[in-house]
Amino acid sequence: PIFDCKAIHKKVSWVIDSCKITTPSYFMQAEGVWLQNESTNESNIKVNVGISDLAKTLSRWGITPAVGAKRGEIQISAQWPGGFQDFSLAKVNGSTSIVFKDGVITHLDAATEEKLGLGKLLSILSLQTIPRRLKLDFSDLAHKGYAFDVFRGHFTVAKGVMSTSDSVIDGPTASARINGDLNIVDQLYDLQLKIAPHITASLPIVATIAGGPIIGAATWVASKIINQGMQKISAYSYKITGPWKKPVVKQVDIFKNLDKKLIGIDLL
Repeated sequence: PIFDCKAIHKKVSWVIDSCKITTPSYFMQAEGVWLQNESTNESNIKVNVGISDLAKTLSRWGITPAVGAKRGEIQISAQWPGGFQDFSLAKVNGSTSIVFKDGVITHLDAATEEKLGLGKLLSILSLQTIPRRLKLDFSDLAHKGYAFDVFRGHFTVAKGVMSTSDSVIDGPTASARINGDLNIVDQLYDLQLKIAPHITASLPIVATIAGGPIIGAATWVASKIINQGMQKISAYSYKITGPWKKPVVKQVDIFKNLDKKLIGIDLL
């Protein structure tokens, strides 16, 4: 890593005028102030992170890379009592904005995948995947996990708890909306998840391109059978609680024949 940081000591404060960290997988820029006088003793900091390899970035930060992405950006604004050296997840307050693109969620065990009802077969049925198939890009099926096109979310942070009401994941397999709390101190989930699978009639189109009209016609019949059972279902709702390493995933509801905007999955 390449570090380039400048700090200025003033009468009642330490000011980080600029701090830049450059690595092969991310670039970080920060500025902040530690203000200390008769009535105030707190630190404020703003951080912007540009990411070119999320998995490697998380590994550098000592975090198991359960999410990978080719591009990303993180913006953080935070404050806590005391000096820079007094930073603590339990004391920090602030907000963060996150965008990851062209990524994959990994480290999902078989039981969780089954409960979420998102088999990799659905990726082939998605209209959104046709451009990838035409380019012979099957990367979203090659990984052990679920590929996504974009993850976007805004979070508030207070006393070690990250809260969101507008986080969304959109990809070839499904679109999902997430709201609730992540306790980053005790490492606990308390989230609501609404998933809308992308079930379309695109499978025969892909099959025709790949194998000719006969295979395409046979696949069309199969897709009609699948769609007859699935077209009545618009979305699934789940409650996720418990520790990060062993979450409890409980299906709450199934939405049928509803406009996705009515159930809160108006993504972009």
